[in-house]
Amino acid sequence: TAPTTAAAKKQAVEAESRRAVAQVPVESLRASLRGAELKRKDAAVVAPVGGRVVRVLAQPGEMLANQPVLQIADTSAMSVVAEVYETDVARLRGWLRKPGVKELVADVDARVVDADPKAKPIRGTVTADRIAPTIARNTVFALGPREDADRRVVEVEIRLDKGSSDAVADFIGLQVRATFNPPL
Repeated sequence: TAPTTAAAKKQAVEAESRRAVAQVPVESLRASLRGAELKRKDAAVVAPVGGRVVRVLAQPGEMLANQPVLQIADTSAMSVVAEVYETDVARLRGWLRKPGVKELVADVDARVVDADPKAKPIRGTVTADRIAPTIARNTVFALGPREDADRRVVEVEIRLDKGSSDAVADFIGLQVRATFNPPL
């Protein structure tokens, strides 16, 4: 009879469906899904600090080993590293040892920024702990062919004020000239 045949077919289809579902490795698929979600999470690039991306060092699809992916800078607090001749460092340190003097003001000549007549002067401060204790070879060279190319210098970090930091935020790596103002 037709109803009996239909019921038998229905039972056969349901049994086949249960058997197919039983053969699918559901737990294995769930584990694979969790693994894929972890890989996707690990692939996200998350900056360890706040700042501005100033240089991208890797391209999409590139294999990454131990090299950095990008460079980030906090452009809200910029510094200038001045190379001070070894013969002038004693004068800087002497100024900072005077009673009541905790820091020196430094004027920075950044021609790119100073080209704007409305621009405020680039200024910063130097403290004794920002004068390197070692003498090194200069890395900044004058353009003149008769200039001394092998000078011994001490690196001095000049921390720029907020307005100056904002003015030079787009000029990372710019070569500048610094003048240190003696205390009064």
